[in-house]
Formats: sequence, C-alpha cells, structure tokens
Amino acid sequence: ANTTTPAKSGTPQVTQVTMGGTIEAGDSFTITVEDQTFTYTATAGDVATGQTARANIANQLKASINNALGANGRLSGKDVQTVTVSTTGTITLSGATTSNAAREMTVKASAENALTKRISESFASGTIVSFTVDRNLLEQAANNGNGISTIEKKVDIQIQVSNLSGATVTRDGMSKRGEGKLAEGENSFAFDTGTVRFNVDQKSIKQAAAVNSAANLVSVQVTDANTSNDLTVQLNERNTNAITVKAQNLTTSGQGLRLDYAQNDWTDRADIDKAVASIDYAKQ
Repeated sequence: ANTTTPAKSGTPQVTQVTMGGTIEAGDSFTITVEDQTFTYTATAGDVATGQTARANIANQLKASINNALGANGRLSGKDVQTVTVSTTGTITLSGATTSNAAREMTVKASAENALTKRISESFASGTIVSFTVDRNLLEQAANNGNGISTIEKKVDIQIQVSNLSGATVTRDGMSKRGEGKLAEGENSFAFDTGTVRFNVDQKSIKQAAAVNSAANLVSVQVTDANTSNDLTVQLNERNTNAITVKAQNLTTSGQGLRLDYAQNDWTDRADIDKAVASIDYAKQ
C-alpha cells in the first residue's frame, strides 16, 4: 500500500494498492482497512486468456470494501470514505474528512501464492513436461524447498562397444542417470585395455531416424599389425596413382595413472570404479 496524500485537516488521505507479478489461479490477495480484512482468491476465469487479471481481482476487492462501507457495515463510521479501481487494476482508497482534524486510515496489503501450481512446458522436439509444485511440501522439506531436479528424457537408442576380449560396455537411452545412461555429447566406454570415446549428436540421430533406414558401423582392430591391415587408396582407374598406408605396431613403456578426466562426468558407479582401478594400477 502506498499513501500518495497524507491526511490533513480538511484533506482526505489517499492510499493506493497496486498488484504486480504474474497472477495465477489460486493466488490470494488481501487488503486490510482499519483492521478489517478483505481477501479474494483468483479463479481460472480471472486469469483466462484475454482477461485483465489485475482489474478483475481489484474489482472483486472493491465490491467487498464497498459493501462494508454501507449502513451497519464493518467500515461504517470508520476513517475510510470511498474506494475506486482504475482500468489497470490500481485500487484507490480515500479517507473521510473532519474540520480541524486529520483522519488517518490504516491500509495494509499482501498477496500469497496458491498452495499448488500446475506447470506444463512443451519443447520443439515434441516433449511435454508437466508437474505440480506443492508449497506445503516445499516448506516441510529439510532443505526448505531449495534444490535442483533433473528431468530425464528416455529415448529408445542403445550403443554397445566390445573389445577383442569379448567384454562389452553398453550405454542405453532408456536407462536412468547413473545407470549406464546414454547422453548427448561425448560418451566414454572404458575397458581394462583402454577407453573408447565418441560424440552422440541428437540432431544427426533424429535425421537418421526420419530416413527410416538402418545404418551399422563396425570397426575391428587387429592386435598385430600386418599386411592385412594396410590401406591402399587407388586414385585413378589405371591404378598408376595410389596411396598406401601401412600398419605399424606401437608400444609404450608406461601408462602413468591411466586416469585422464572424469569419464562420463562420473554419473555411473562403473565410471567411478574404473577411475579407482586406474589409480590402484598406478600404485603397482
């Protein structure tokens, strides 16, 4: 409440109440005039598309106050004289006047969010996320309702990586986070002999799915380099120009910690176990 004109002898006090913020169904608004309380709770009709919620609520409060100003009303004979509402929803209360005396009126205003909020968001991918926020449960929570919730999308896609020993690591878009979840961006598949990494691009996968055709990529590494691993590229039909890449065996005398960074952001227990195993290996 904002008093724009203070009460003086022969001059009425003028106090305005303005509502702000986003108004939703279930929000309640209270004005206390001369210790008399008037409350209105916004309805779905008040906040419907095309409606001016502030004006609707202000007019409801005005009607209650006007009724109390009538004969035998709660405000009859008090220091408040009239109440009006502007087109934008500002409530103006004017006080009564008396010669040779200033008649001050007390005005307080407050608002309270609805106990529950229904939230629904749609995304370009077609996904719709809906949930209800319960204020009572938030206030009862040990963390006072402060925290971060992660909403996970499940996608029917799975990637498996196997090494020459037959060990297989699987990351699945249908899994829960922390349980082998396939994520967009770089994914790591750790084996005792090394780590395979590649990026998953959801846009490319979506385009491939739209084509409605299967595509498989199989890459096999032969442990010992030999001529079967050589790669020859013929540059013309007469085979007079060509490039040959010959396979070579590479060895290393040490691998250090073998722990380069937080694999898959350590979202899975298996990723953490791999890191611990790598540190244990370095102790040997």
